[in-house]
Amino acid sequence: MIVRQLYSSALVGIAECLHPVGDETWNRTVSVVSEVPLIVFPRVPVLITHVDDEPMLADPTVAMLYNPQALYSRERRSERGDHYLELQLGDELLESLEAELPPVLRDGRWIVSRARADRVVYLHQHLLARHLDAEASPDPLLVEETAHRVARGVLADAGERGAPRRAPTRQRHRQIAEEAKQELAASLKGPIGLQELGRKLGQSPFHLARIFRQETGYSLHEYRQQLRLRLGLERLRDSAGSLTALALDLGFVSHSHFTTAFRREFGLPPSAVGNLRETRRILEAARPLPGLTRNAYWL
Repeated sequence: MIVRQLYSSALVGIAECLHPVGDETWNRTVSVVSEVPLIVFPRVPVLITHVDDEPMLADPTVAMLYNPQALYSRERRSERGDHYLELQLGDELLESLEAELPPVLRDGRWIVSRARADRVVYLHQHLLARHLDAEASPDPLLVEETAHRVARGVLADAGERGAPRRAPTRQRHRQIAEEAKQELAASLKGPIGLQELGRKLGQSPFHLARIFRQETGYSLHEYRQQLRLRLGLERLRDSAGSLTALALDLGFVSHSHFTTAFRREFGLPPSAVGNLRETRRILEAARPLPGLTRNAYWL
């Protein structure tokens, strides 16, 4: 495991973590190495199984919530291993979030294991990591307020979606949705139809589509598009200027198809993500949008 601590204060720590393909922790039950609760933003898909819970695909459309010393295992789903950004939440930040949001903590521990990471939350945590990676002396106010905004966005969703243990039917629906996510993550490049996907999972096509939307909040097509774009966002710094190759590798038909979809999703072109001055401007200009959900922030 490779850990780069990007920022640390009494309020919040921010680290970038990598488990290479050859890491010894694969397919083993391990404990979370932390004294504080964590919010984790996966960079690539990986299958996570918490002790006493069902397997779930941790991918860039979700934020995972880990308790200190919790037991879990991971299975590889990407040739890149496991790569994620970790927010380490100090006591004062946790207290602030608990006072503002629906209950997601009990006795200092998460009572839910994941939440959706909406497009703005995901973009801002990515830009925050890039800012910290580039700045020798980052502005603590900017970093800590951005971290609070990102955490608040995640936990507002977690509180709204948190529920007691699911009934058998709901548990089965969750399992079907997880299986569909794994199939889609494994076939990003090639086309796949609803009938084919339903046949692979032993479900009727439209029953599958309905269950998936109920469980994830996305249509099947929307989910795959979200996954392609967020993986693209992470790989921009390694693309060596070849957006066409990156676009095709992600399943887009052309450079312009990827650029148009990226701008529509994140509100800026791919070229802006590599501009460190633009990155800081976006983080500094972030404001809540009036009249929208409490976790809605824009550029």
